[in-house]
Amino acid sequence: MRKNITFISLISFFLSCKTTKDLTGRTFTSKDEYRTYGIYFKNDTICEIKNVFHCDDLDSIYKEIKIVCTYKKISRYQFVIKNVNCKNDSCKLIPLIEIPIQNSKECTFLNASARNSSNVFIPRNTLSDYEKYGRVPNIDIDTILFLKHRIIFQKMLTTGSVIYTFK
Repeated sequence: MRKNITFISLISFFLSCKTTKDLTGRTFTSKDEYRTYGIYFKNDTICEIKNVFHCDDLDSIYKEIKIVCTYKKISRYQFVIKNVNCKNDSCKLIPLIEIPIQNSKECTFLNASARNSSNVFIPRNTLSDYEKYGRVPNIDIDTILFLKHRIIFQKMLTTGSVIYTFK
């Protein structure tokens, strides 16, 4: 019985290490007509989260937003990611990167008129296009889940949370 427990423990250990190794060099993305949002695992400790808009008429600094993070496995399916540019919890103060008003013909949800749609009824659990795309999650110290070849990222906000699924 004792040998079985030791053997199962060793197998679990090696499988958990394999998951981290398997992430190295892999990219998981969420893509639609307006943007590609993804996470790229550069090695066994560094990953890069990238938001790329598919709109050619945006200011170049907002067209592609990159956040470099460290990541560490904390359980079989959970990883903690930490923004390498955030010192002293500075990113907690800015949970979302707000895209300023753009004059875009391709991404009209970033224009001033899309932000002033307060007289349009939107059901409570539905996000407007501006809320979906005009705010990019800023990584501080967050948790991601690796489940069945997918990454699940839930960004906690003061008004609730937003969930992103990367394949």
